[in-house]
Amino acid sequence: GCHHVHNIHGVSGSVHVSEWVTNSGKYKFHRDVLLARNDPPAGWYLHLFFTKKVNKIQIWEFEAEKVRKTKSKEWKLFPNEYSVLAADGSSERYNFNFIGTSKDQEAGVGLTILICYT
Repeated sequence: GCHHVHNIHGVSGSVHVSEWVTNSGKYKFHRDVLLARNDPPAGWYLHLFFTKKVNKIQIWEFEAEKVRKTKSKEWKLFPNEYSVLAADGSSERYNFNFIGTSKDQEAGVGLTILICYT
C-alpha cells in the first residue's frame, strides 16, 4: 500500500528551492524533500506525481525511474539504501534533494509524494 507524504513544515514533504532556465530553453528546478524516520519495511519507495511533464530527474540517493504511460508525470524513486529511514531515536528527519528538468516553469509544476511498500 501507499501513504501520502503530507507537506508539514519541518516534518515532511517537499519544498521548491530554486529554478533556472538552461541554454536550450528548458527549466531546471531544485526541490528538497523531508521524510520521517519511521522504520518503513524494506522495499519501500517513493512515488512522485507531478502536474506537468518532467523529462529528467537528477538524484543521488535514489534510482529514479519514469513510470511508463504517464506522459513523464509520474516517477518512482528507489532508495540506494533502505535503512536511511531507520528510526534512530532522534527527531532528525531524513532529507534529500533532486533536480528536475521540464519544459514548464516549476512554479506551475505541482508535486504529490507517496511512500509505498512492496
